[in-house]
Amino acid sequence: MSKRFDITDGSFATTKKQGLIYTEELGWIDLGHAQGNDARRLKKKLEQEQWATYSKEFNDWYFPVNYYQEMGKGKTLFGINLAFHTGVHTQVMVRACLSPALKARVALTIMYGTAKRFEAWQNSVLFNWYTDSGFSVEDLVSDLVGFYRVFGTGPDPLWRAKPVSYETAIQIWDAHDPIGTFKNTEFSPYLFSTKPPLKYGEPVKKNLPEWLSYIKPLGNS
Repeated sequence: MSKRFDITDGSFATTKKQGLIYTEELGWIDLGHAQGNDARRLKKKLEQEQWATYSKEFNDWYFPVNYYQEMGKGKTLFGINLAFHTGVHTQVMVRACLSPALKARVALTIMYGTAKRFEAWQNSVLFNWYTDSGFSVEDLVSDLVGFYRVFGTGPDPLWRAKPVSYETAIQIWDAHDPIGTFKNTEFSPYLFSTKPPLKYGEPVKKNLPEWLSYIKPLGNS
């Protein structure tokens, strides 16, 4: 879950691997989510098409893809450093020899479903007693930014989102409740006021800009 001390200056949006920034176009962005590491692993699997087998039922070749999102927590017990991990996995069979554009749509479909299941897992009674991270307002949009940094084309979406200064981001944070209290179950940005008086009003849901919505999941035109 994001904390006030995670906030960093927007000028470091594309160089820092961790932290929290505020942007004019997409609201809060978790830079850890926005790295796109999971999307990068998924893209590699889709490109390699390993372990493809022929399906008589569908009269074509298919290969397995395993995609996951997880969270970890380190703890020291009796002088021993331990790491605990939990998360969700998605296993699918993907038809071989798809075009890069179609593979991107397959990847987005997989990511959409897995990310929502992961946030729901974090928001379950097993974890929500000590963390407000599940469906926090910045999580799903940050995942989508990371996806487009890997599968998209054109300028880095983090720059296109127009990051603000550290001072402005701090003012926005201090004018509202912690962002984990604002829940967002969709891949849509929620924008907070960036002009005084900052403390009035709830965040406003906006549609995704064209540069973060031109890849469509399967089932959408």
